[in-house]
Amino acid sequence: YDVLGDAEIVRLDLRRPPPDAVRSRIEEDIVESHCRMLPKAMIAPMSDVLWARDAFMARTLADTATAGGPVALIAGSGHVRKDTAVPLHLSRTAPELAVVSIAAIEVSSGKLDPGAYAAHFGSDALPFDYVWFTPRLDDIDPCVKFADQLKAASERSHEE
Repeated sequence: YDVLGDAEIVRLDLRRPPPDAVRSRIEEDIVESHCRMLPKAMIAPMSDVLWARDAFMARTLADTATAGGPVALIAGSGHVRKDTAVPLHLSRTAPELAVVSIAAIEVSSGKLDPGAYAAHFGSDALPFDYVWFTPRLDDIDPCVKFADQLKAASERSHEE
């Protein structure tokens, strides 16, 4: 976080690290979202970046809300998780704000029960207040789709 400078680290409450369980969940999400092909050395820095990015979005929302009104963040489901992302930062830094988390999740064939999607998020329950199920864009496994890119990134990392 040093690149941010002391004032920004304080403003984003980054001196207080995430709880160990939250950090572990973020790291696992980073690993999974990169198809388990990410070099180990990249996991912690990428987790730090994600934690800081979510802290920045939370701070921006809190500053805007206290300046005069309701605000909305439209972001991917990883950023609207109540247990690891922007809503968690808001609960830590602006607990007076009412926060509602809505995630858009693509429907998988044969999964009709909302609870069936919780395991994808490493949980027994979905980490959102509400879920908006959307049609699946395609059935191509993203790990297959991006395998060459991920492999090249992994090889570059091992060369350094």
